[in-house]
Amino acid sequence: MKIVSLTMLIALITVGVSARADHTSLPEGVTPIAATWLWGHHAIPGTISKDGLPYVYAYPHTDPKRIINPPWTEVAARHVKVGAKAPAIVMLHGCSGLIRGGVGYRQLLLEEGFAVFEPDAYARPGHSCDSSSAVKRRMEADYALDRLRELSWIDQDRVVLMGFSEGGSAVALRDEPGFAAHVIIMAPAKSAGPGGVPILSIAGAEDIYAKPRTYHAIASSSVDGSKAVLIADQGHDVLAHPEFKAALRQFLRERFQ
Repeated sequence: MKIVSLTMLIALITVGVSARADHTSLPEGVTPIAATWLWGHHAIPGTISKDGLPYVYAYPHTDPKRIINPPWTEVAARHVKVGAKAPAIVMLHGCSGLIRGGVGYRQLLLEEGFAVFEPDAYARPGHSCDSSSAVKRRMEADYALDRLRELSWIDQDRVVLMGFSEGGSAVALRDEPGFAAHVIIMAPAKSAGPGGVPILSIAGAEDIYAKPRTYHAIASSSVDGSKAVLIADQGHDVLAHPEFKAALRQFLRERFQ
């Protein structure tokens, strides 16, 4: 296992753009949906850590038998100040898998004081990005939310569901309550979440997968709390764009700070 300080984020970025767990089997007692949580990337912000530094947890996929010995949540909890709590983001990745460096969102979320939980869909044996994967991705979000409810260092009233590309589509399809807000990135926009929770939708104006017309419709309507942002001259990848970062930061600050 690895618990690394924020300075290691640079090293994670240089290793590669994305990471996929190539699992054909799982340790005894670990279900496919549990594997997405256990092999995910997780981070705690410096606002709740004992030494004031953020920590990123990424379990190496080369030793699956050690995935629950000890569980990453037990290791992470050792870094959390007694009584401290942080809001949280559950992030669903796209078809390319987990982005090791998290360019454009992970460091920003940590700076805003959010713990970040990124399930790994490819930890599920046989996972593929196809028309049937949206339901499975929604299951990842539900499982992650259940696990977050067990963590005393998470502010349970400020848990946000966020996803990009295929993960963003899964967020848009989720109609069950449980999250305080939804963030859809590089996927078709939605005007309101279950129970009227606010939604931030962000995409490039040239992104055919995001169906920009829906963004124009939401932007021109008076949807309470929700917002749609189209970034001019951008295609499907906006995660490192300054306008993406500014819109995400503003949305989170207006609602959770």
